[in-house]
Amino acid sequence: MFKALFFSLLLFFSAQDQNGITTDRNGIPSRVLLSSSTKVLEVPAFGFYGPAQCDRDGNLFFHTTTEVYNDPSILKLKSGSWEPTIFRASDASEKIYFGEYSVSPSGEVHILGNDGALDGEQYVFAFDSDGKMSGKTKLDVPAGLFAEDFAISDRGVTLLSGYFGPKAAPNLQGQSFVGLFQPSGKLLRRLNSDLGKVDLADVGKSIHAGSAIFADDGFLYLLHEQSVLVISESGTLVRRIMFDKPSKEAAPTKLAVSGGWIAISLTEHDKKFQVTEKLLVIDGQTQEPFAIYTPPTGVTAGVMCFSRKDGFEFYGVQGGRVKITTAALR
Repeated sequence: MFKALFFSLLLFFSAQDQNGITTDRNGIPSRVLLSSSTKVLEVPAFGFYGPAQCDRDGNLFFHTTTEVYNDPSILKLKSGSWEPTIFRASDASEKIYFGEYSVSPSGEVHILGNDGALDGEQYVFAFDSDGKMSGKTKLDVPAGLFAEDFAISDRGVTLLSGYFGPKAAPNLQGQSFVGLFQPSGKLLRRLNSDLGKVDLADVGKSIHAGSAIFADDGFLYLLHEQSVLVISESGTLVRRIMFDKPSKEAAPTKLAVSGGWIAISLTEHDKKFQVTEKLLVIDGQTQEPFAIYTPPTGVTAGVMCFSRKDGFEFYGVQGGRVKITTAALR
């Protein structure tokens, strides 16, 4: 799956006016980010699968490539000291395979895992702050669900999005699924997300468009192809935010929420699988786009964090060590 790849980003730029600002095809202001600060950590460089995540304190979380993709473990680097902590899901009775992971604003880590079978059961693993597994919950989902997007609220409500694969019941195969689950794992509500059917013959041949998070405002957010669903913990659809993409091929692959603003990563790849990324910022209340950004010159990896105050934070490598580049909004 393209979502599982650690992208080497080839950045691209549009023509600019004398103020360094232009507009895209939808009339949205387009700006190139400028590096406002960089810091090289005493941490050896490493690869990781998919987008990194962070909490409100700036701690960083990665599904690292130190193991195979299916290894259900997450690396945390504590902000400031950059002390590492490993969160690993395990089960004494069976091998657990990684599905997705969720980091809350307060830094709570959950891993979604299964037993590796296409019709296997889905489990949520909880951890304490030291990385020790503290709980395992089975989700009440029909067999054959392939999970794609996953987030958990501070109260333990799970948002799960995916589709039913070839091992599902015939009447479910290719159907999309979005559901909320109680902390016990019982289905709270299945949501009508207008995702439509999935072509099982073509799935996995393109970058997955989607992401899910639990935000500081207490709502769950689910990213789709051209919309963001804002959902309460009770399962109420609070609002649907529509957005325009800079191109038809751009896939929305990550979102973050800060101070009422929403940042969406838009990813494309060419025939050589070189990946480009732009960052769309939307006012979550007015639903109006603020600007679409190109990462700073020299930044060759995806965005990790977004803050309305501080801007974007990117992963990089310098001298064999991890380098973090911060770029303020402008």
